[in-house]
Amino acid sequence: MQPLKRFLPLCSLFLTTAFLAIASRAALAGPPARIGGRVADVGDGSLILVGRLPNGDVAIGQKKGSSLYAGPQAWGWYGLAGVLASQPVTVVNANNKLIVFGRGTDNRMYFRQQATIGDLSSFVWWDVIDSGTNPSGGFRNDPALVRLGDGKLEVFGTANDGSMYTSTQNTIAGSWAGWSSLGKPGTIKFVSSPVVAINANGALSVFARGSNNELWTNQQTAALGAWRGWSSLGGALQNINPTRDCIAVDYDSNGRLVAIVNNAGGTVSFRVQSFPSATTWNAWGTLLGGAHGNTRPAVARNTDGRLTVFFWADYGTSLAYQSQTAPGASTWNNWTDAYPKVTSSPVMFDDWNGIIHVFALDASGYPRELIQTSANANTYNTGLGPLPYQFSDL
Repeated sequence: MQPLKRFLPLCSLFLTTAFLAIASRAALAGPPARIGGRVADVGDGSLILVGRLPNGDVAIGQKKGSSLYAGPQAWGWYGLAGVLASQPVTVVNANNKLIVFGRGTDNRMYFRQQATIGDLSSFVWWDVIDSGTNPSGGFRNDPALVRLGDGKLEVFGTANDGSMYTSTQNTIAGSWAGWSSLGKPGTIKFVSSPVVAINANGALSVFARGSNNELWTNQQTAALGAWRGWSSLGGALQNINPTRDCIAVDYDSNGRLVAIVNNAGGTVSFRVQSFPSATTWNAWGTLLGGAHGNTRPAVARNTDGRLTVFFWADYGTSLAYQSQTAPGASTWNNWTDAYPKVTSSPVMFDDWNGIIHVFALDASGYPRELIQTSANANTYNTGLGPLPYQFSDL
């Protein structure tokens, strides 16, 4: 592919006001570290949503902070021409400009950066990361993106050789270093998109499904430190379409990472670190059976510290969710139906007021936005109409 054009939500990815609004998260992760995703936020409180259209182009939308709880008419849209083979992810650089990442049809990683803060029409043309170090056969699946504590960005990808690779900016908002390999665990190959998370001490952890369908993780020794090597967290993850993943990670009110997966048989299961930044994990627990076999759960943290998990349920293709009974608890409330008909995995993001936004595709492939009725509420506004673009997936 010649670089014609990259995604959204991401960013679950920012300026000083955003940091103040998420002080509890920043205290654990060490600002300005942020995870990229389909949904992002910017310093004025606006939300950014990115997604791939059926023709491979990227649509990027913005909802201003003053209209966060309005319907679909509040979104402004701009198209990023070009063709991606993966879903895009986005985050805000330390210079407050958005960057979009995705895998091209030639299986190389492309990115596109905003030239003017706040102007979605100002993205420069697609550029590629390779520097002569592209893995043989290129990449598969979607990238994962994070903004580090030193302000640089780091991107992760699983390659067709089954290994995990990473590249980091040489300077803030600047050029990129060549790809370096994090390897793979022996003969096990990685067959899903990577998922990256930030430990309480600022060290990164990256997760992926192995070819043995177990959950594998690799953790840095410290923030910006060396990588420890791969270890298995077990499980029996869904053997699903390799362009998707079945993993979500967040951290609880105690600062421990929580990995949530779609296990074999459609069981949504979770595993929690023994203590913040630990390399040991508690035993697996179960949230619910009945998740759609080809789905990824999504997770967000309420302002009171409780986690809420959304998933595409197998019964009637509905969107359902569960929340912890208390901050840090191993028990969860009963499932609740949120939206009757969906055709994609959900993505979630909590805005600078602590209100959770959830996105999923309806039966016609248009994104629907569900908005929490108030901070920490167990109810969501599901009556909002569809957003104007059909997406290929979320």
